[in-house]
Amino acid sequence: LGMGDDAAVIAPRRGDRWLLTTDLLAEGIHFDRATAAFADIGFRAAAANLSDIAAMGGSPDFLLVSLAIPRDGTVRQVKHLYSGMMAACRPYRVKLIGGDTSASTGGWFVGITLVGSAGSGRILLRSGAQAGDDLYVTGTLGDSRAGLGLMQRPKGPGRSLDASQRRFLLQRHLRPTARIREGLWLATNGWATSAIDVSDGLSGDLRHICAESRVGALVELSALPISPA
Repeated sequence: LGMGDDAAVIAPRRGDRWLLTTDLLAEGIHFDRATAAFADIGFRAAAANLSDIAAMGGSPDFLLVSLAIPRDGTVRQVKHLYSGMMAACRPYRVKLIGGDTSASTGGWFVGITLVGSAGSGRILLRSGAQAGDDLYVTGTLGDSRAGLGLMQRPKGPGRSLDASQRRFLLQRHLRPTARIREGLWLATNGWATSAIDVSDGLSGDLRHICAESRVGALVELSALPISPA
């Protein structure tokens, strides 16, 4: 299975199914060094790929990293970047097995490829939703976007939040949770008909489910899980 899902699926041998996904993060587009530490940038980069594997109901196994480093980049910054990546990967015993490095004349570029595997359960796709299904999400929606807003406008509307609420929203943006365990549970128990990584917002990613499954969806705003922050 190629394009159209959160990860590609290949079967090199009978009974084996590998999941492959990749993401490219560019400075100024996907992250801003003025508002995020290198460890947080690394964590988010790895979490984005881990989340793709989670959405397929798989287990992440191997990580490859390609870095383009500007002239003012330091060894310390690179180490912090990798420490963040491995902090995201360590709970799932993902092994860093290689990659590539290059110089850059236009900021930092972080390219990650993650290889995972599908267990005895079925793989979760975007194309399995059926008329009459219910729609569920894990966690609360909008927190990461709110955290980004706090970073970009520290004296904006979020100034009315208390310190714990601010920390919560910032953490949700800088250190997002990959739902590996939930994805594995759903795939193993055959409970979900379809799944997707909600990284681009509910409305945008739900559209992908609908398009691939050829269904529509009705969302009741009052039912959306929203955090107190």
